[in-house]
Amino acid sequence: MMRRNTQVSHMRQETGVTILTKWGFTADIVDVAANAQYWNYEGTDQIDYVDVVTMAHLVYQEHRSEEGRERLTSSPVFQKIPLTDDEIQDRIDEATVMKSLLIS
Repeated sequence: MMRRNTQVSHMRQETGVTILTKWGFTADIVDVAANAQYWNYEGTDQIDYVDVVTMAHLVYQEHRSEEGRERLTSSPVFQKIPLTDDEIQDRIDEATVMKSLLIS
């Protein structure tokens, strides 16, 4: 099953990059499709779209598991966009409300 998940993840990445490139999106947006799934993505010293999407994903994962908290605080993006525990909880609460609105 792990091999299949890896294959699907790789296909998602390649497909996202291909579609965004063909549709004429800028390189910084295409870079999100290429790198956002890598929680240890370092990029540059400047905050970019990959950092924002990665942080959102890590905050979501932090809410779902113990491992998520460790990933969040050890991720290079956390060094660029440091969040306090209260700020993390606020983002989780906002995501929970948005999810409930979308489901209803």
